[in-house]
Amino acid sequence: MLVKLRGKPTDVVILQIYMPTSEAEEELANAMYEKVEELLDTETTGKDYTVIMGDWNAVVGEGKEENASVMMV
Repeated sequence: MLVKLRGKPTDVVILQIYMPTSEAEEELANAMYEKVEELLDTETTGKDYTVIMGDWNAVVGEGKEENASVMMV
């Protein structure tokens, strides 16, 4: 979702992103990054205050561990 708020002295652009997880096919993630770049190129100017936020859905590490436990510090 992209919202552009007209303001003075500058406009504010908010881009909310929901990315596929790293378990999804690489082509899907690449298509999402291309769409973000396209929106930034077409919907924003160098003067806009741009906020990109969202759920990036990252899964980090080399892979799932069976019976892994999480320790909070």
